[in-house]
Amino acid sequence: MKRWIVGVASVLGLSIFALLAVYVYAGIGRSLGWQFGSLEGAEAVSPVAVGFGAMYLIPMSAAVLVVLIIIAIVRAYIPRGNPHE
Repeated sequence: MKRWIVGVASVLGLSIFALLAVYVYAGIGRSLGWQFGSLEGAEAVSPVAVGFGAMYLIPMSAAVLVVLIIIAIVRAYIPRGNPHE
């Protein structure tokens, strides 16, 4: 369970980092006069693809992380079937 939580938290962190990197990259590009709206090549839409991919991963990984944490908390407080106690 710990590996799943660490993995999902890592995906969440990397998604947030990717979205912030695209935001900064687009801001720098706009200040230099770059156009991101045209679809004339892969370079023009790559920030959009990475940004939207990160935007889809952030809520999904956050929801999975919340569910995993709830499962871990519930499993920690459910009494085990140990007859020696």
